[in-house]
Amino acid sequence: MRNGAFGADKFGFDGLSAVRWNLVEPHLYEYAISAGEAQLACGGALAADTGVHTGRSPKDKFIVRDAQTERTVWWENNGALTPAAFKQLHDDFLAHAKALNYYLPAESVMPMHCSANVGSNGNVALFFGLSGTGKTTLSADPTRTLLGDDEHGWAPQGIFNFEGGCYAKTIKLSAEAEPEIYATTQRFGTVLENVACGSITPLSVPATLAV
Repeated sequence: MRNGAFGADKFGFDGLSAVRWNLVEPHLYEYAISAGEAQLACGGALAADTGVHTGRSPKDKFIVRDAQTERTVWWENNGALTPAAFKQLHDDFLAHAKALNYYLPAESVMPMHCSANVGSNGNVALFFGLSGTGKTTLSADPTRTLLGDDEHGWAPQGIFNFEGGCYAKTIKLSAEAEPEIYATTQRFGTVLENVACGSITPLSVPATLAV
């Protein structure tokens, strides 16, 4: 359902011939497959390949090159960043972080980098940690409902998720070690990003997809 107070025009999208806004999963599948951006995997997940842009690439790691690091870093395999460029990136990051941590508390919301789940009696558990430290795994409890696995807000009304999803790493993922997370790879509505699939189902999408 669209909230008219927060339409696409509020985000600078104006004068467009069409805007597909907050589509449900079947329609997202339709557009992604029709555009050749993804394929339907066995079990119902959507397998997408982002090409050369795969996220956390070792080649995208940069070090500030100055008088201190000039002779102590192997520059053949490390990207160089000037002090001026680093300061600009640092300032941009601080501006973003300050905006999140400045405006939300003023609205009685505390932003948190954590995963969260909730029990049947409404009690919420929070799991804090840096990326890759196990927040997703710890919050995937079969006896509790997952709220999210990365960014949340704590308001007087309760805990809520910023991202609207769970983003789990698939490396070494197995049904034995993480059954709840593994089960989602065989489920409609899951997007498998840059995951090699043994069985891909070619699908010809009609002009209109019945749901």
